[in-house]
Amino acid sequence: MSKHVLLQDVCALDHTEHLGIPYDPIAGRLVLSALDPAHAKAPACRFAPPVPS
Repeated sequence: MSKHVLLQDVCALDHTEHLGIPYDPIAGRLVLSALDPAHAKAPACRFAPPVPS
């Protein structure tokens, strides 16, 4: 099952764009929680600036 998640809906302080998603700790936590729902943890919301491209 596929689920689209907008990072800013999870944390309004996260301004990560497409290029920065592999390095974003909030995105990483969402992926890990989706892969192992039995040990899912909510991501900690913190400021993340966009990565200049």
